[in-house]
Amino acid sequence: MPDQGSLRIARNPRGFDFNIRTRPNVRAHAFVGGNAFMLDLLRANRDALGVVASEEALALAARATRQQLAHATATLAIEGAEREGDTLTFAVRVTNLTGHKLPTGYPARRAWLRVIVRAGNEVVFRSGEPDEQGRIRGVADERALPHVDRVTSAEQVVVYECVPVDTDGKPTTHLTRMVAMGKDNRLLPKGWRADGPEVAHTASRGTEHDPDFTGGEDVVHFALAIGADERRRLTVLVTLLYQSVPPAWVDPLREVDTPEARSFVAMYDAMPQEPETLALAVELVD
Repeated sequence: MPDQGSLRIARNPRGFDFNIRTRPNVRAHAFVGGNAFMLDLLRANRDALGVVASEEALALAARATRQQLAHATATLAIEGAEREGDTLTFAVRVTNLTGHKLPTGYPARRAWLRVIVRAGNEVVFRSGEPDEQGRIRGVADERALPHVDRVTSAEQVVVYECVPVDTDGKPTTHLTRMVAMGKDNRLLPKGWRADGPEVAHTASRGTEHDPDFTGGEDVVHFALAIGADERRRLTVLVTLLYQSVPPAWVDPLREVDTPEARSFVAMYDAMPQEPETLALAVELVD
């Protein structure tokens, strides 16, 4: 809500000022949400979808969305990094800056940690890397990832998401089949308490054995094998990535033989699938 300065907040329909006082520090309102991807998709397919908004307006909204995602959504901090023998240990503190769960909105949305450790220019550990389709490399089933508190291998990707399940307890992307949450480790808002109101509906699922998954933040612990002979300075790079429409939520539509489904899948596949960056942290370890 940027400050617009001092002005009158209403005018006569004919363009004349009403006889009202000037108000100081009037704020503008811009609700950008967290889905720049779909704004880009709408802009790229305005004619086919009959979108009324102009290309300029959609591009402006997407830029504002990405600015909010990158600067006012979350922070990362690498703590206690040290190595002993062939093991590098450190913790990553992920802090939620929003006033709600992160991510929130449509249940497809997810955020995850990409972790890269370099010795000089050589990568000695990599986890959470997305491919060209927006899928996480090295993960066989992206809808079956448990909450992770301690990471010791590249296959243990830290993904913050909700995973709805159907009546058989199986993950589903169909809104009409969702009956419960099998997993919900989205970052809680600051101030959330286990004894707060409506806790049965707001509590996480799958984080019960993680003592530092608390209101407003999560701390993830890493113990990574880097090689006993490695003596070069290490660089730890951690990025919090975000997707509003992951590929796993589009895949079921590929089996739906309707013009609408085929059209949306084609539009989706034509879009760049690079995830958004919410936060970044770098640490050097001697």
